[in-house]
Amino acid sequence: MRLILHRLAGSLLIGVGAGLLGTSSTAATAQNLVDPDEGATGEEYLYEPPQEHDPFESLNRQLYDFNQTFYDYASDPAIRIYGDYVPEGVRSGVANFFGNLREPFSAMNSALAGDWSLSGHYLQRFAVNSTFGLLGVLDVAQEVGIEEREAYKFNELMCAYDIPPGPFIVLPLLGPSNVRSITGRVADVVTSATLTGDFAQIYLPGVYTHDFMNGRKVEKAFTEGALDAYAVVRSAYTQLASACGGPKERGASDGSGMDAP
Repeated sequence: MRLILHRLAGSLLIGVGAGLLGTSSTAATAQNLVDPDEGATGEEYLYEPPQEHDPFESLNRQLYDFNQTFYDYASDPAIRIYGDYVPEGVRSGVANFFGNLREPFSAMNSALAGDWSLSGHYLQRFAVNSTFGLLGVLDVAQEVGIEEREAYKFNELMCAYDIPPGPFIVLPLLGPSNVRSITGRVADVVTSATLTGDFAQIYLPGVYTHDFMNGRKVEKAFTEGALDAYAVVRSAYTQLASACGGPKERGASDGSGMDAP
């Protein structure tokens, strides 16, 4: 029987690797394996990395350098202060609270992708933590065996329907992205604002600030010592985007905050 391996989870990101790459651990990417010969065995498969589509490289590099300057002098010091002076229990509670608020949206998106089991899983976590976990501050669901899973955003929904990521793009301040990810982010914001009303003024800044803080920790760890940090980030982001699988391939969250772009 012909062995066809579409994706192989790797440890390239080490928490990308070690949100935004932005934005709740080790984030895994997949590597594409191709069959070079109709009669080849699985052991003869060759690795073929995804093509890095970067038509805006010149502008992207300028924006990347601009972002790094902002991060070095503004956001990173604030993140260090938060980590050094806010007790771990408080930071964990804040992360749990905003993660719990995401569960209904993850349930909706996974249902739209046709995975009713996963949708029910998100709803179970939301019900348990909202009721017994002080509105989500405590992750009681995890303690009773309802494991945390990565947020299922609109970007993952598009990926489940095989919508391609498009070219690599660096956004001012927000960092690495692509056309699919940008579209998904806009859809998430609009949906959240519509369904939560005035509470969106608290929900959206809280969720995306938490994602950003996690993403910065991941990116710094992943690019430390790199001769060309931009190329490293682009390669990692491109592979992560290409590895984005259907809803049934999504495993438990590893806490990295690095979602498939």
